[in-house]
Amino acid sequence: MTAFASILHAGTLLVVNAILALLSAAIFIVLYATRPKVAASKGVLLWGLGYGAIALGFCILILPAFKVEFSYFVLLANLLIDAGTILTLFGVAIYLQRWGWELWALLPAAILG
Repeated sequence: MTAFASILHAGTLLVVNAILALLSAAIFIVLYATRPKVAASKGVLLWGLGYGAIALGFCILILPAFKVEFSYFVLLANLLIDAGTILTLFGVAIYLQRWGWELWALLPAAILG
């Protein structure tokens, strides 16, 4: 475990998460743009927008490394990541056409949030 801790740095993990979320957002939005008539396309759009919000949140968390500091950036970034997660959950539910008990995770998240 110590070897992993010396390799993995918090800043590196933020950058990797931002890049992966941005890549995922781009893929889903391009998929939506190229197949607009698919029945579940709104789910794919929400999925892409959710990953876009997550990517933006991680990008905001990276800003202090570039000497851009504002006390509310961390709160804004975490709210964007949470909103992106909710959008992604709704996008998956629409895409899979499952609107039942699968959305139970939003209740504890709303209570704790």
